[in-house]
Amino acid sequence: RPGETIAAYISRAASMRTHPARERAINTALVLLADHQLTPQTVAVRLAASSGASLPHCLGAALSVHSNSRSRRTYRRIEDLLLTASDKEDFLHKIEESLRSSGGAPGFRHRLYPGGDPRAAPLLDLACGIHSGNKRRPDWAGYVISVQKQTGMPPTAEAALTALCHALCLPHRSAGAIYALSRTAGWIAHVIEQRMAGVMLRPRARYLG
Repeated sequence: RPGETIAAYISRAASMRTHPARERAINTALVLLADHQLTPQTVAVRLAASSGASLPHCLGAALSVHSNSRSRRTYRRIEDLLLTASDKEDFLHKIEESLRSSGGAPGFRHRLYPGGDPRAAPLLDLACGIHSGNKRRPDWAGYVISVQKQTGMPPTAEAALTALCHALCLPHRSAGAIYALSRTAGWIAHVIEQRMAGVMLRPRARYLG
């Protein structure tokens, strides 16, 4: 709609009444997650842009790579764990089970941020503030924070955004969708930057037989 922000549109698309606090929270998530160096999706969008592909086709390349990316899988896995957890202790137990079985836990200990994902803290702060006014829903932000206190593993943006979407009463799987929508802004910026460079990217390979 004319003059409508993306954050307000997300609320309307989810059949929710627009509210300034909800819009600010969603907009914060959109800004924090807009770009992250040269991920596989970004490499794909830059390759497409360097070949002269149209903007929709460049974004299609990024979304194709994103369809089964680590981030997309993490959003689904952390939400499934939270949905099936009966309480904070049960969630911690599920995380510990994941650590024992696979050596890792979805939504915790990002390998690029050994000291903690800087995007997670502001998202969790928002989730805690919003949840304080809605005691009828499980405190997913509290669940995530408790894991960090018990295990020392800092949460990632995926866990924090999932908790925020839950606090906002958005539909399930909204976190992954908001992430993709947010990252689209970054992909568009990479398309523009690549076109301005005027260079075709040609990855090199060495045949080893």
